[in-house]
Amino acid sequence: MAERAKAWVLDVGAPFLIAISEHEMVEVLETPERHLVPRGPDFCQHVAIRHNEVIPLLDLSRLQPQAAAASAVNPTLTPYTVILAYQTTSGAMVSRAGLLIRKAPKGIAVGDEMEVVPPSGIPSVWRTLMIACFEWERQPILVPDLARLLVPLEPTE
Repeated sequence: MAERAKAWVLDVGAPFLIAISEHEMVEVLETPERHLVPRGPDFCQHVAIRHNEVIPLLDLSRLQPQAAAASAVNPTLTPYTVILAYQTTSGAMVSRAGLLIRKAPKGIAVGDEMEVVPPSGIPSVWRTLMIACFEWERQPILVPDLARLLVPLEPTE
């Protein structure tokens, strides 16, 4: 039997679900206090304070051009926040970010046999961010490259 990887399936409010590796998730928070970031990018307009650390909160549903014009983040639509640990390069310091999600994460096991070609209707911004796609419960699940997605949030010298 092929080896299976553990992953979390997340509903980020996009027209599809995404998955992250089990080791990338630090914790799940239910409706944490959000602080507005003036002039932040459309997909990152809030931060949370967790263990004395400022954590950017990403609303990935706003990566699509039509979503950028949508109203401000509604905590009733995204009641959960997944706190992620990531490195932008091997050996780099571990950073944290939050993803706003609509439902509690679902833990699953993923195998190579589940890999599929991504559907043609996936927006180009997502095509550049994804590293894989697999099928689960008859739905395509995108696997984003967190480092590529989160590099713009890293502080610069």
